[in-house]
Amino acid sequence: MPFQLTPDTFFRCLQRSALVSEDRVASLVVELGKEGVDVGQPQAIAAALVRNGTLTQWQAKELLRGKHRGFILGKYRLLSVLARGGTSTVYLAEHSLMRRRCAIKVLPKTNLRGAVDPARFQRETRVVAALEHTNIVRAYDVDKALDGKNEVHLFVMEFVDGDSLQDRVAHMGPMPPLEAANYIRQAADGLAYAHSCGVVHGNVKPANLLVARGDIIKILDLGLAKLFNDVTPAPIEKEQALATANFLAPEQFVKGGTVDRRTDIYSLGCTFHFLLAGLPPFPGGTPRQTLISPSTKQPVSIREIRDDVPADLAEILSRMMARQPADRYRTADEVSDELRKSLVKHADPKWLRQNPAVLSSPNALEKRTANRSTDAKTPSPVSAAPSAAIRTGSTSAEPSDSSSKSNASPSNGARPSEASTALVKGSTPSERSTPPPTSAKSRATTVGIDVLKVLRIDQHDSSVIDTVIGRRRRKPWFLRVRPKLSLEIIALVLASAVAAVGGLVWYGSREKDLPVHPIEQKSAKLAAVPGPAAAPAPTRPLIDGDIRVGPRGHFKTIGEAIDFVRESYAHDVLFSTSTGKPRAIKVAGWHTYPERIDIDNSDFHFPKALRIICDDPVPAILAPPDHEPVVRLHGVERFSLDGFEIDAAGKKAAIDLSGYLVGTRLRNLEIGGDCDTSILVHGAMGLERPESRCILDHLVLRRRRPGGTGVRFEQGINPSSNLTITGCRLFGPFESAIAFNGPAVGIAVRESIISRASVGILFERDGLAVKDLAIVNNTFHKLDRGIVFRDTPPGPTIDLTVQRNLFDAVANSEMFVERGSDRAGLLARFPKGAITGNWTSRKVDTPLPDGQIDLFASGGQTGAALKFQTNDQDDARFLAPTADAPHKTLGAVILK
Repeated sequence: MPFQLTPDTFFRCLQRSALVSEDRVASLVVELGKEGVDVGQPQAIAAALVRNGTLTQWQAKELLRGKHRGFILGKYRLLSVLARGGTSTVYLAEHSLMRRRCAIKVLPKTNLRGAVDPARFQRETRVVAALEHTNIVRAYDVDKALDGKNEVHLFVMEFVDGDSLQDRVAHMGPMPPLEAANYIRQAADGLAYAHSCGVVHGNVKPANLLVARGDIIKILDLGLAKLFNDVTPAPIEKEQALATANFLAPEQFVKGGTVDRRTDIYSLGCTFHFLLAGLPPFPGGTPRQTLISPSTKQPVSIREIRDDVPADLAEILSRMMARQPADRYRTADEVSDELRKSLVKHADPKWLRQNPAVLSSPNALEKRTANRSTDAKTPSPVSAAPSAAIRTGSTSAEPSDSSSKSNASPSNGARPSEASTALVKGSTPSERSTPPPTSAKSRATTVGIDVLKVLRIDQHDSSVIDTVIGRRRRKPWFLRVRPKLSLEIIALVLASAVAAVGGLVWYGSREKDLPVHPIEQKSAKLAAVPGPAAAPAPTRPLIDGDIRVGPRGHFKTIGEAIDFVRESYAHDVLFSTSTGKPRAIKVAGWHTYPERIDIDNSDFHFPKALRIICDDPVPAILAPPDHEPVVRLHGVERFSLDGFEIDAAGKKAAIDLSGYLVGTRLRNLEIGGDCDTSILVHGAMGLERPESRCILDHLVLRRRRPGGTGVRFEQGINPSSNLTITGCRLFGPFESAIAFNGPAVGIAVRESIISRASVGILFERDGLAVKDLAIVNNTFHKLDRGIVFRDTPPGPTIDLTVQRNLFDAVANSEMFVERGSDRAGLLARFPKGAITGNWTSRKVDTPLPDGQIDLFASGGQTGAALKFQTNDQDDARFLAPTADAPHKTLGAVILK
């Protein structure tokens, strides 16, 4: 008999799951019933809870199966399943307090290495958690929690929104040789960094290499092989175990076999073969044959499977997969080097411009920094270690056969990550090689190229933690050399020095007495004329990832950061490298910045997709002293400004928008200080596609003194078009909250609150054509009039949609036309269904006075009793409907 879940059982499971508090569960039945949900059907209840965001789809499905455990593990709330393996499951989760999303791999207690003592386990987890590299999925935490009575171990990682190389090959087939080689090159960079920190992966396979945005490879599960028995194949009948065994090195099947960095190189070679062939190196056969093939056979040459693979790439692959570890590459850096050479040899210029990290010349940075001043401050090893800005190296030959010793020795050299993290090899000056200064990561990036010093950190027998963090620099040579000097030798040296100095003095005085010939006089005069000083070579800071502004950031001002982005983009264009990498400027909160953000892209040379963000609890304040707009954007595409307060006191406009603003978004801004216009829009244009519109999202516009306009559309070179105002709050007293005084097409005002204004939305200009405008799900509060036309709109039809709006405490009229010859017949000119579902708290007399438009004839209501949670503007629940309000789906209900 199939399992039947009753509503009572469902609510008990929900209560026991801890996804919803007990008090909340008790009120859900009443609330869902009032919303029209069939509370007698668990499926209908679950669907309603998914719609209102109480549950995720995965949580709802599990609850409908009668499950109530496993949703909360320690301090993490599980949201959905990302992947399932033979012995583990990966969940999308959220930290209960920080609300940060992450991926959690849940492993049973039986998977923990029993032979590892707690102290060693803690040391190893700290090493794994300290790994920070562009090509490595960051590990946040290793923890344990109770799932009912069962203890499970949690490996908490960065959430990467992308698929794996396993999935890509499964869906799209084998990859082009250059694409596959570039993915393997990135993985080799990440492994080289991990090996230098003493961590061997031990389970490299296509399923553990994720492709993040921008085609960046992220290595998954790095460190699990060391901490957990996650690599040991399960019984050979299991398909999952075979999928792992296909990529393991021969020494991993031998009891007591050595697992070191060459083991990862073999597995990476098997992954390379899989990307090119679409199959593992030893496909088919029985399960036992699959397990013993790496130890007894060499794989078929990739050129016998695909003749389009270049011979040098095939040779690299063959050496990576050599049966004996001594025949493989010694380090992952060597693999990366060889792959780079092959890619540069075979790729066309266009492909290389799209993949600039491949062009990282080993000696570029050293040439540029050879003559730099050496008195600049050098980043300390403590700050450099987690950022991977400096990596130790070794000039020794073959790695040791001891696994523990290999883990404690840094790799032979270094390579940039895909974000071009600046690394320095610990070899001799003639051998040292460094990638070009494209970027660097974390705190070490505050050091620019012109002050970067090469640290030489010698190796010793201590652990890698001691090597990176606790190392003192070597003493100068004159303190290390202690020859036994006799008194005679000392006296001889002093006498020689005195004689040499005396000779130089005599020779110099003799030179002054010599006659000066005319030609020598002329040369002396020419030499005395100061020539133009040689221009110093331009330098660009090494900044990888976010550019930080603030007292401890890369720059002190936002303007300097914007100039850096502009110059970096121009540099990339000049040298034909990729220009498509989005950049983010993160501005420190808790500070006031007396400057403007002014970006004019009239020449179309400003980079796309720049984000300027402040995500601190106390936002940064922009307060320039002049009278110009605080923010002015012209033609900046896919730009984002998020999380600032703007002091616009004394300004004509706080924000000025014009030109092509395709995909540009202003979000979470608060504009204060009385100015003429908070946001001036004149000829700002997006595109029709939702992702390409210009969006004003969750802005708060405040005004203290009566007058002014919140958002004003003025005449521009072109009509303003495809702009959305959504989730905004306009708190007056305004003269007009939103005013149209110029042509506008495709404008939407949605889910916003307009409170205290003479006019909510004003069509100010006489004869202004209305085209594709939408006023939907807004709340108009304490206005004299809601929507006003100065003159009757021209044309046979009015292309305006007014739906599902709430009008509360509107004194005179919700929609009004001040003058015109056909005001009475205006309603008939709206398309059918364009005006519907509007409510007002005002009792409307019939017939309507001349000039008023009836917004409530179709699905609307007048004299409605509107119920709100609070009328306090400073409360996030301002004008939010109460749970029992009949208008809970109308007005600005989606405002957050």
